[in-house]
Amino acid sequence: MKQRNIHSWCLIALAFCSASAFAQRQGSICLQPGGFDAFAKGAATVEAYTAHQSQPEPATPAESVRYVQVDRLPPVKVTSLAPGQITGISTAGRHLLIISKEPNMKPRQEAFYFSFGQQKSDKLCLWYKTFYASWMLLPVRGSVCSCK
Repeated sequence: MKQRNIHSWCLIALAFCSASAFAQRQGSICLQPGGFDAFAKGAATVEAYTAHQSQPEPATPAESVRYVQVDRLPPVKVTSLAPGQITGISTAGRHLLIISKEPNMKPRQEAFYFSFGQQKSDKLCLWYKTFYASWMLLPVRGSVCSCK
């Protein structure tokens, strides 16, 4: 009888450890450099976008800077010239992603909720799509992100 109880307890402990390990999985978000302040087509006409594209590029492009924060993790800097990466995000539950021009995260430029389960990946890519002037969050595989 004692041996059977020990066996049962071992199975329960193993199941608990497996569930805890699954809940402890961590995801990451690759922050792709982008032209955050560049002209974005958005609602502009095709002619206006074409005219913008025909303007000469400055010799040294100005570096655009954004800060990205997930939940209460420290903000991570991403620029138009350098990528960033946020790691250590729990893959469980829903998360708040905030984008700001300032490291104190005020004012918010953009904010939205996401979940790794909804994206079906624990490695995501955040990038700014200038043509639509919007932020995109997609799985890294098959995206424009260069993080490994």
